[in-house]
Amino acid sequence: MFERDLFRAVHSAKRFVLLSLTLTLAAVSLPMHGAEIIVNTTSDGIVADSRCTLREAIDSANADEALHGCTEGSGHDTILLAFSGDHAITVAGSNEDLNQTGDFDVYDDLTIRPQSDSLVRIDGNVLDRVFEVFDGADLRLEGIELRDGDTVGFGGCIFVRTATSKLELRSSILSRCRSTLFGGGISSEGPTTLVDSFVNSGESAFGGGIYMSSSSLLTLERSEVLNSYATADGGAIHASNAWIDSSSVYFSLADRDGGGVFMAGDSLSDAVRFVNSTIARNFSKGDGGGLFVGAVGSLELFSSTVAFNEADTDMDDAGDGGGFYVESGILRTRNTAFGGNADLSAGGSEAPDCFGSVDSLGHNLFSVVGFGCSITGMTGSDQAGTLASPLDPVLDTCLEPVGDFGTSVLSPFPTSPLLDAGEPAGCQGPTGEILAMDQSRRERIWDGPDGDTVATCDIGSVEFGAPEAVGIFADGFESGNLMAWSSSLGGSLSPRRPVWKDLARHRIRALVEGFGGCE
Repeated sequence: MFERDLFRAVHSAKRFVLLSLTLTLAAVSLPMHGAEIIVNTTSDGIVADSRCTLREAIDSANADEALHGCTEGSGHDTILLAFSGDHAITVAGSNEDLNQTGDFDVYDDLTIRPQSDSLVRIDGNVLDRVFEVFDGADLRLEGIELRDGDTVGFGGCIFVRTATSKLELRSSILSRCRSTLFGGGISSEGPTTLVDSFVNSGESAFGGGIYMSSSSLLTLERSEVLNSYATADGGAIHASNAWIDSSSVYFSLADRDGGGVFMAGDSLSDAVRFVNSTIARNFSKGDGGGLFVGAVGSLELFSSTVAFNEADTDMDDAGDGGGFYVESGILRTRNTAFGGNADLSAGGSEAPDCFGSVDSLGHNLFSVVGFGCSITGMTGSDQAGTLASPLDPVLDTCLEPVGDFGTSVLSPFPTSPLLDAGEPAGCQGPTGEILAMDQSRRERIWDGPDGDTVATCDIGSVEFGAPEAVGIFADGFESGNLMAWSSSLGGSLSPRRPVWKDLARHRIRALVEGFGGCE
């Protein structure tokens, strides 16, 4: 709180007219509804003119004052960016916390979005991170692309400093951001939510894309973390608590463990849950190409796909578990496909899909149950191959977005053993709800080409051949899926087909095109 008080004190000292104590007390007692502050230039800095820069608008929102030609802030303000061009940081100077140089310092609740439906870019220009969020402030970005943030320490694009702050990204992109320690894209001590958003090409020691403190919850809905790199653990994500729904983690690398996701909790109540999600084509030089569980909590997978990940990519025989590695804690899996993963240990693959103890909740497919992998629980409905006789899930090797609202998936072919092999009563989510849609936002229970007319859900994140789900509650609202409630509201809170969503997908697909996805 000291930084916020200091910030406001500095700007109060710059006033030309001092308000009386009576007027001040009256103003404090007025309700704070929030103001709209329009940024009408792409320039950076604090300039004595009539234009309102992004930095000046944040000043006005922080201080709840009319500063530098910008509208007076008032509570939870909304900054509207009138121009679709790049808003680049050009005023150098890191480690300054009064929003004068370097990154944009946020001290009060704030939403930033374009004035139109065009995606707007805010560029760190490799001078500093892009946003730093201070104690008690909530930051929400809608239709924003952040890129080229660079910092020593925490959060290459965004750093949320305390657990009393919240971060929310909707229809937004973070790309090419780097930090030396934690969270190339995001480092957050507070609850963080991404909806219809992408974190691309992040780099850090821990959590190349996203790093979360042990007590904070990461929520991903219809989002992707990709093309990221950790010089230590967690190529894409490093977290202890997460709810990841209809999302994908792919093309990420860790020099140690957890090419895709590294779970590192310190409490029995810690949990990372995947629902209708894909973890694919991630790589680790150590253990857990896709997932690494090194905690006392639990990592749980429901109707998800873990495929084509690789462990021990330096082939020094010091890594296992291409799909996942369980060092401690619990890994539970239900209606999930594991296939095409590899352990590149010297002398041949030892533990392609899994290493460690697995608690099966039924209806899973493991291509190979090899060295060091022990599966217990409801195994009677599982399908499992061996090193000598692998079971091919017959998946497309190409990650592609499917459907209007789908993230990138690996679709099964018509001959896949995943088809109609899921739970007969319907695929269950973490709270026992029946999932109404798959990852690509298509109907979840659909009859596959198996010679009968019985509609049964498929194993994995994709329901083969199903049509797009329809109806306001098609996303599971009525069955208790809390993750879907916000998207069911529609309107301005969650546009069903925003222009910037299409732009975001187009840009990300262009970035990964040529790197791979298809063999």
